[in-house]
Amino acid sequence: MNYAVPNFGEDQGVKDAANSIKQAEKQTGINWKWVDTEPREITEYNTGRPLDSDIQASLKNLGEQESTYGIWDTPTAVQLDAEIGSDPIYSSIGLTQYKHPKPAKDPWAPAKQDYPVNNFGVDRDILDTARSISQTEETLKHKLIMGTPESKAKWHIVAKDTLYDYHPKLDADVITTNRNIADAEDKLGVTMSEE
Repeated sequence: MNYAVPNFGEDQGVKDAANSIKQAEKQTGINWKWVDTEPREITEYNTGRPLDSDIQASLKNLGEQESTYGIWDTPTAVQLDAEIGSDPIYSSIGLTQYKHPKPAKDPWAPAKQDYPVNNFGVDRDILDTARSISQTEETLKHKLIMGTPESKAKWHIVAKDTLYDYHPKLDADVITTNRNIADAEDKLGVTMSEE
């Protein structure tokens, strides 16, 4: 609230457009006066359309559950900055099993955590990939070998050995064009924008 907003002046695009209009008026001798003569239509939105089928299904399911278990009421507790010590997972309304430790004096310092991390073994995707590689090697009667000096030499990408010059000297035509632009800007007293 009430923070200072710096004023960097008029947008460069607006300045360029105004400058372009002035130049065109000067060259043609006609002063352009824009008048909005087009009729404006008022968009009427259809707010009576039926709800999306997913929303309808959710509301139907909610109604069925409420008829069995009672009306569902959302918690009225709101987590404020003053409750920063509580966990977003409802600890501010009494569920405290996920409560975080008290934060350090520095609010930006990371909270110390000392909780166990379960080891569920190798990720399913990695197991599936390893099995797929094994089955393919068996089918092709060929062993996949990666990362050895021999495999690196065999699959080496020669194009990566070339040192490309990403800042070459400008072409003579480009140099001439740049000089002509500078001359035209000097003669006309305007600066061409690169945007």
